[in-house]
Amino acid sequence: KISLTPHIGAATLEAQDRIGTELAAHINALA
Repeated sequence: KISLTPHIGAATLEAQDRIGTELAAHINALA
């Protein structure tokens, strides 16, 4: 199972976009 929680540093739209991109890259690396 994976648990994801919000973080105050991720509050901006720019940060959300970067985090989504980085998270996708990490998930792809595991596949």
